[in-house]
Amino acid sequence: MWVVSGQVLVAYLALVTVLMLTPGPDMLFVLASGIRSGSRAGFVAAVGVAVGETIHLLAAAAGLAALFRAAPVLYELLRFAGAAYLLWLGVRSLRTRGGQQVVEGRGGAQSTRRAFWRGLVTNVLNPKMALFTVALLPQFVDPSRGQVPAQFLVLGACFVAIEILVDGTVGLAISPASRPDQPAPFGRLDFLYVPSRDVAADLEYFTQVLGGRVVFAVAAMGTRVAAVQLGEGPPLVLLADHVEGERPILVYRVADLDAALAELEARGWQRQQTLEIPHGPCCSFRTPGGHRIALYQLTRPEAAGHFDGRRDF
Repeated sequence: MWVVSGQVLVAYLALVTVLMLTPGPDMLFVLASGIRSGSRAGFVAAVGVAVGETIHLLAAAAGLAALFRAAPVLYELLRFAGAAYLLWLGVRSLRTRGGQQVVEGRGGAQSTRRAFWRGLVTNVLNPKMALFTVALLPQFVDPSRGQVPAQFLVLGACFVAIEILVDGTVGLAISPASRPDQPAPFGRLDFLYVPSRDVAADLEYFTQVLGGRVVFAVAAMGTRVAAVQLGEGPPLVLLADHVEGERPILVYRVADLDAALAELEARGWQRQQTLEIPHGPCCSFRTPGGHRIALYQLTRPEAAGHFDGRRDF
């Protein structure tokens, strides 16, 4: 004999599927995560939500099963109260349908890791989810069949599976092609790293012939780097003898390095070298055509003042 009867299970799966397909807070959160940080973040957000629901379901299963054993009458009262609560939710959703919108956060993109933890934490700390779980599950548990805890676990597992299937699909459906207005994650071009075989000679040319202003010229640990200001604003030209190759490196500042890299990955970029520069964490990479680009997050703004005016050569 099955833990849950076939007819009850079919009815339960149909109801849960309809509930999951109806746009709600969880689906909107997954959608917003995908819009901000790409399809991977959208799917991981759905997994985070599902993990949070798993915690609620396990707690509900343990508590309701214990309640049935201790006080069957109270269990029946709770079941009828739960049915009333579900009816009220349905009426309210019909009255407010279409009123919810996906709202972008102030910070713009968010990383995949943040999407998972936010989905988990917000779901675990949502008392409405706990009430919903307590109200829904008892409607499909048949105490006369015995194995009440096992019935709760089967129903809960089905709930989580459908959650991941539906909301995970929504998250994965968000792609760069479906987000034409999503800008590239590049901020301001702050630095232009230029390979130099003779930094002193290049520095003289940039200042004496091109009219640039020397910001600093540092010699340390066997390398030389000179910064030259050619225009009124950025980028700052950095002549460096430790930079290999012939092509310069364009270094862009971003507000959130993890989020920017997640956005690039959603567009098909492959993650490459991550390192530290004096101003903060940085990721440098080459395009298929050999162009060199780097993104960095300004976490140490005091670094610029540390080098300004220094002349070692």
